This record gives sequence, structure tokens and C-alpha cells, in this order.
Amino acid sequence: MQSLRGKLSNECITLKIEGGGDRKVVIKDYDLHPVTNIVEHIDFIDISKHETIALDVKLSFVNAQDSPGIKYGGVLNIVKKKINIICKVDALIKTIAIDLTGKLVGHSVRIKDLILPDNTFGYGIKYDPNDTIATILGKRSMKSGAASEDSEGEAAKS
Repeated sequence: MQSLRGKLSNECITLKIEGGGDRKVVIKDYDLHPVTNIVEHIDFIDISKHETIALDVKLSFVNAQDSPGIKYGGVLNIVKKKINIICKVDALIKTIAIDLTGKLVGHSVRIKDLILPDNTFGYGIKYDPNDTIATILGKRSMKSGAASEDSEGEAAKS
């Protein structure tokens, strides 16, 4: 059975209530059975079409193959996997893509660097614009290897 985890978040659905009509809702949280992966419980947020809502949105990192820092042995250290944003209910967002093209070792992606999609009005107040989302780290062997090459070059000159 395919996992449902992550597929139910930020979905606007119509909930049909017996004898009470239809309601537009967003799935806030849900619980899956740990073995069968069947939904056991769902929490909903009742919404209207013109409302704004704060939701946790998954961050995805794209174009890692175009990052010189990663291509030459660096590692992407992800600090935040999701961020709380405020958006219109009729334009819910599932993910925000962060482009790693051209990023070098030592480069950090911060909250203020995010390009928010249309119909979003910013991120939750619990974030500082300078909070780090991810950093490209160099491996220790890369740094020590570069240092040992420099010292070998110095020794050869003497």
C-alpha cells in the first residue's frame, strides 16, 4: 500500500455532512495506523472562500545537480523542512521550491530569500527573516585536503 503521509496536507475538500449540507474544509492534521497506513483520525479547519489561512508548507530543494557546492562534494544541510505561510484559501500551496542552482559551499538560504507564490501574504510571525532554511556544507576532508595541498606546496617551494 502506498503511503499517504504528506499527501493529505493543504488540501481543500468539500465535507458532506448528513442533514447539514456541505462545508469547505482544509485538513489540519491526521493520524495513520502505524502498520496498515489507514487513516484513523482527521482534524479539519472550517473555511470560507475569501479567507486567508496560515498553513505549514513543505519546502523542496530543486536543481541540486546545478549547485557547484553539492556537485563537488558538499552536503545540503536542511534546517527547516516546512514553513508556516499565510495564503488565500482558494489558492492553497503544497510546496515551495528552493532553487539551488549556482549555490556554493558555505551558502545559506534564509527565510528572506524565499520567493513566495502568488496569493501568499508572508510567513508566520514566529520566523525571523534571517532564520536559516538550509546551508551547503563542505566535507571536512575537502577542507583538510585543500589545507594539506597548500602545506605540501609550501614545503616543495622551500
